[in-house]
Amino acid sequence: MVLLFSLILLLADASGEDGSGSGTGSGSPPPAAAPDMCSSPWQNPLLLLPIILVLAYFILLRPAQKRQERERQALVSNLNKNDKVITNAGIIGVVHATQDDEVVLKLEDNAKMRILKSTIFRNVSAEERQKATAAGAAPKTDEPPKEQKT
Repeated sequence: MVLLFSLILLLADASGEDGSGSGTGSGSPPPAAAPDMCSSPWQNPLLLLPIILVLAYFILLRPAQKRQERERQALVSNLNKNDKVITNAGIIGVVHATQDDEVVLKLEDNAKMRILKSTIFRNVSAEERQKATAAGAAPKTDEPPKEQKT
C-alpha cells in the first residue's frame, strides 16, 4: 500500500516538473534536478518491487510446490494391487499390476488398460484405509459413561 502511494506521489511530482502547466512562463529548467535513480534501491520503490516478488516466491510459493510434489510421489510409489484409483481423465479402475512407470487398470467387464503412473489422480483405497485407521484410533464419545454400582 505504501509502495503504491509512493509511486503515485512520484508520478504526480514528475508531471508537475515538466513546465507545461505552470504559470511561470519563463521556460527555464526546473530548479531542482531529478533524484539519482541508481543511488540506493531502498530509496526507489520501483527497484524494491522485483526484490519483494522474488522473496515472496521463495518464501510462499516454492515450499507449497515442494509439498505437493512429495505428496504426488508418495501417491505413485504406494500403489498396490487391488487399489481402487481415479485417473486424471476420470477413469475409475482397480490396479491389476504395476511396472516401472506404468499401471495396468482393471475396468468393469474385466477390460484392462495400461496407463502411466503419473496420470493417477487419487487412490481411493488408500484414502479409505486412512479414514478407517483414524476412526479406529479415536475414542468413541457417542456413548455416555456407564455408571458403577456400589
